[in-house]
Amino acid sequence: MHYRVGIKAAICMSKEEKDFRANRQMLPPEAFAVAEGPDLSPTDLVPKSVWNSIMNLPDDVALRTSADNGKELACMHSLWGFMIESIGETEDVMYNALLNVSDELMACIVNSLQGFYGVAASCLRTALDLATNGTYYQRCEDLNAYKNWEKKQGTLDFNRSCDLLNNLNDVKLINDYLFAKMRHTLLEQKNSHFQGYEGGWARKLHSDLSNFVHSKPAYCNVDLWKGSNGPIYVPESFGRVFAMYCDTSALIAVLIKIARPTFPLPTKVAYMFFKIPNLKPSKLALYTYQYLWKEELGIDK
Repeated sequence: MHYRVGIKAAICMSKEEKDFRANRQMLPPEAFAVAEGPDLSPTDLVPKSVWNSIMNLPDDVALRTSADNGKELACMHSLWGFMIESIGETEDVMYNALLNVSDELMACIVNSLQGFYGVAASCLRTALDLATNGTYYQRCEDLNAYKNWEKKQGTLDFNRSCDLLNNLNDVKLINDYLFAKMRHTLLEQKNSHFQGYEGGWARKLHSDLSNFVHSKPAYCNVDLWKGSNGPIYVPESFGRVFAMYCDTSALIAVLIKIARPTFPLPTKVAYMFFKIPNLKPSKLALYTYQYLWKEELGIDK
């Protein structure tokens, strides 16, 4: 193990240049939608030693991550912005679900920026849970049932939502198209078509993300930090979270389309697919988009 407690996080810069990441300050009240008067002076300031012990390593990782992964972080932020835009103004089920989804995506960005890769992946699983259950309740047009589920008064879970959505005629057509193209599906269960089938896009991704939640071998913190305590910056682990973030965002856009059939092609997701160097979405994702948004993409099925 490589213990690095107490190391100061600092930005190296010459006298001629200043890194905008060097200073930290509180936002003014006017930066918030709701703020009651000016900020008060600290009433119980944390000891400096405690602050440093908590923040030094995450600060160090954040500086290293943002120094080498600017394009990836910008992409993640853009996809978070797409989710905010997708909330809409009509307070239907997906309005409520996507409010929470967008928070989970931002939490993933912050945790991956600071090196908490397992936590970041866990946020993605929660986002996928929320979007899938929200999609089912949206199709049922039952906002009250969704709110009861949020209050733990419902029994719906991810797999049950997938089962119920899988019975919809439009989802069956998506599954048929994907299976004809590449013997894959969107929401089918594991082994539903042939032995060894790992489940449709949603099921497989959810299973992969669940490995982080349950800290399975190769998915726990020690593995993600290459045997060290942490957090520390590990480029491969950040890249792993980045790829899952993009895949999760792309899938959630598909779920929004199922929930809201008139939902237009999300241009920010499409840009991610076709314009970002070194980012190769899966064939499954590409075929799903070609099916759902063929007119916008100019593709003939």
